[in-house]
Amino acid sequence: MGLGSIRRACPYLFLLLCLASALFQAWNLPPFQGADELAHAYRADMTTFGLLSGERVQRKNLVAGGPTDVSLFEATGPFDSIRFHLEQKADAADYDAAAKIVWDGRTTRTGYPGSAIYPPFFYMPSAAGMALGKLLDWPVVQSIYLARAASALVCALVGFAALMIAGRSRLWMFTVLLLPMSVALYATLTNDGLMIVTTALGCAVISRGMHEGRPLRRDEVIWATACFALVGMTKLPYALLGLVFLVSDTERPRWRHVAAATVLGTSFLWTLWTALAVQTALTPPGSGINPGLQLHWLLAHPWAVLPIAAETLTKNIHPYANMFVGVLGWLDTFLPAAYYYAAWMLLPVALLAAVSRGHAPAWRGVPIVAALIVLATFAAIHGALYLSWNVVAATYVQGVQGRYFLPLALLVGLVVEGERPLLPPGRWSDLAYRAAGAVVLAFPLVSLLVVEHTIVVRYYLD
Repeated sequence: MGLGSIRRACPYLFLLLCLASALFQAWNLPPFQGADELAHAYRADMTTFGLLSGERVQRKNLVAGGPTDVSLFEATGPFDSIRFHLEQKADAADYDAAAKIVWDGRTTRTGYPGSAIYPPFFYMPSAAGMALGKLLDWPVVQSIYLARAASALVCALVGFAALMIAGRSRLWMFTVLLLPMSVALYATLTNDGLMIVTTALGCAVISRGMHEGRPLRRDEVIWATACFALVGMTKLPYALLGLVFLVSDTERPRWRHVAAATVLGTSFLWTLWTALAVQTALTPPGSGINPGLQLHWLLAHPWAVLPIAAETLTKNIHPYANMFVGVLGWLDTFLPAAYYYAAWMLLPVALLAAVSRGHAPAWRGVPIVAALIVLATFAAIHGALYLSWNVVAATYVQGVQGRYFLPLALLVGLVVEGERPLLPPGRWSDLAYRAAGAVVLAFPLVSLLVVEHTIVVRYYLD
């Protein structure tokens, strides 16, 4: 099998493996055991009430939230002791107790500030699953499984479409989309999974134009713009991905500026709207976290950014590496240590197999600008968390998780995209590409087995 055949097989193998792994996790991960899954379930449930935006709710203090079903919270009870307690397992009694909790029409307004601020787009599949569960009068837990499955299916289909479109960077995209962390996000109630595959779809459209050495057509510009706008509206730092249009080749030059402005504009406007109508402090008063004072302190001590950045990377580089590959559940379920080493050996192989050369003149600026966007977005993610999640004058940034870098890894595909393979045709180069491609295609099979074993042992076996 040559490299071309391997690349053509990627979308179909992705669809098969993604569905197998994601649906396994959707069914076997105990309810609400994905990180912040209850908060995301609240956000999806709010959409079933016909509301597209959260609101401010008066609890002990004013928080972002909205309406939700009381039974949704009650269904978490049998499983609440599992998170962060590796000795706790999900048993038949837990499931029997949860199965008795049904949708009974009781509603309340509650706070979930971590998810109420997000737009509804990436919650639509899980909201549809929950709405169908209500319509069928299923127990809450069964509806959660249905919502997870709907999210996993849509993520798999969008990822499949991205891989069908992508250029020579397809092997790299295939690898990132099938990392255990990526698949775990497809399989739980969160907006991160669909955000990742939507980023992949936007990058794939651009990579196709780069690979074929031609300008993007109008429909391609619209699709890629829509993808990056949805991602930027969800999390503002990712709006910087839209800057790649400024150096992309389009059939009409003005489309580049319109696309970039649309991504940045829609992302900023949604963030402004939520700040005015929904957003509240993510932490309660008295916690020592104050974004206004934090910003004032940074402006008064601009050079403090350098030691903060250095200490952040020093303390967090290892957790980032693990979480990027995959830490499951409430970030309390680690894969075997040997697997992380193997994954980080695979990633350079996948990247080298995707590295290409040769660009049409109009595309030559994309690799450099894409690399700069990756770095700038990496910094913006840390800056946003430093302001909103860290005490004033903290010496390093806390709260950043490795999964936040998965969309950036997909943008790296544009850094290595090109028209021709890096190595010229020949016996040894063909052999090297075939070997690299075979390893890349085979590794997700290992991931599938490792993840399944880890989940079964963590949640069910003493």
